[in-house]
Amino acid sequence: MRYRFTISIFCLLLLACNKEQIKPGQSYTVQDMTVDFVDFSDNRCPEGVECIVAGEGIAYLKGNVDQDSEDFDLKIGEIDTVLGYSVRLDDLTPFPTGESIPASQKKAHLTINKL
Repeated sequence: MRYRFTISIFCLLLLACNKEQIKPGQSYTVQDMTVDFVDFSDNRCPEGVECIVAGEGIAYLKGNVDQDSEDFDLKIGEIDTVLGYSVRLDDLTPFPTGESIPASQKKAHLTINKL
């Protein structure tokens, strides 16, 4: 019985997740919240290169609900609470290769949930 309950809760949580990939300059709306992907910084160590520091990928975002707005940034793997929503940056793709990647090819992979 407890096993079924745990599986049921897990399934509900999966259905409640809103996952999206957006490019710089694009927006994504979940219920009454719109998230704008303003810009990014990606200084992760490129594939095939040995680095002293791993670096990090950061997305600069703006959340809008009704008349309220909030600027925020997230590192890959971070979660923040913004205007009554949980926003997580799951990834920033493509991964650096050592060559310049145009901003138009970058994507922020977000998971957004209403709290």
